[in-house]
Amino acid sequence: MWTDTSFWDDIWVGNLCFKNRFKRLYRLENNKNINIRDKVAEFAGNGLGSWAYNPLGRTGAELEELVGLVRPVILSVDQRDEWKWVLDAKGVFTVKRCSTLIDNATLVRSPNPLESLRNSLVPKKVEVFIWRARLGRIPVRVELDKRGIDLNSARCPICDNDIETVEHILFSCQVAKDIWSKVLRWWGYNSSIFGFSDIFCGTFGNLAYDNKKAFWQAVCWIVCYILWKSRNAKVFKNKIETTSSLLNEIQSLSFEWISRRNKRNKIDWLHWFSCPSSTC
Repeated sequence: MWTDTSFWDDIWVGNLCFKNRFKRLYRLENNKNINIRDKVAEFAGNGLGSWAYNPLGRTGAELEELVGLVRPVILSVDQRDEWKWVLDAKGVFTVKRCSTLIDNATLVRSPNPLESLRNSLVPKKVEVFIWRARLGRIPVRVELDKRGIDLNSARCPICDNDIETVEHILFSCQVAKDIWSKVLRWWGYNSSIFGFSDIFCGTFGNLAYDNKKAFWQAVCWIVCYILWKSRNAKVFKNKIETTSSLLNEIQSLSFEWISRRNKRNKIDWLHWFSCPSSTC
């Protein structure tokens, strides 16, 4: 857009050009082909030189709005105007920056900088599952009941001691508690896990090394994923798995997935099975 092109046709605000937005002013304009440079210079002065008469009432209100939009504009001599993206400090649009802004606006976040819904050490299906679980979007019975799906019971199909919610099936159910207890002992932690907050920004958010944080987070996500698989096996196949078999599956799957994706150093199976925190 050049400064000597038509002011009324080429200046845009939102999806409307000035000719359509300020119809009353356009009808009063004596020089409907006035260029951008001259119009901006006119507004820098009294702003009334090209009108048929002094705009009043609604037309005057339009004039005040138009002057407010145009007066701050500074035109460079003999330079072409350019588009700038206001959501970026450099004014440059990139897909990556746009994706980051969308993620920040839509994904669940906490003040803790360690909270992330991405971990390159696990498959995408595990990342997606964790994302859905944190949003309460996995089909536990309480969510199905909210959506009008008729169920015989909304109680936990594993322990039958409480309503089946996301937090219950992954953390509060007795089987989940036993599994978390075994996993914590396996990693040498003398603590407990009660929910997503403990995984992301609880005691384990203060691990000493970034690599260890990523490994531990990956294992926690795999635990949640295996617990959900075990729940579905009980619901759809009436298959009950022992905590020992679930722990073995967690250990073997975490070793397989993490060792394949970890580029820093080779992970030894015996060390992983006996003391995984020492392999980070």
